[in-house]
Amino acid sequence: MATSPFKVLLRDLPTHRHVDVGGAFVSQALAGMTVRDALEAPVDDPDAGKAVLDVDLYADGTSVFANGKLKGHVRVACGRCVGPADVAFDEKVHVTFLPKHELESDDGDEEEKPDKKDKKDDDDEGVELEEEDLDL
Repeated sequence: MATSPFKVLLRDLPTHRHVDVGGAFVSQALAGMTVRDALEAPVDDPDAGKAVLDVDLYADGTSVFANGKLKGHVRVACGRCVGPADVAFDEKVHVTFLPKHELESDDGDEEEKPDKKDKKDDDDEGVELEEEDLDL
């Protein structure tokens, strides 16, 4: 049984991973997104894009940190002509993984979210986006 290059055992930390991300994985990850569905490409489209992930992984206490770089491209539909358009990216990756029990509050109550209507426009701390606020 082959193991996923995206899975790392805690006992193997610290480690460095170099992962080639192929078109079939990219296609599956973008499935259902309007910018991909408009191309009417197959679900396992090898031309959906590709990337290279170079990341260092290490643990500190119960947290796991991933720091590195993700570089590649994805093929999506052009917003103007709906033809295929390759969008390149070259981004730093900084991710912290925490055990689920550390994300939950001790008393079981979720922190009350402020009402977006009460937010001042000149708030220096920015705005908190809700899931329904996100769009492509």
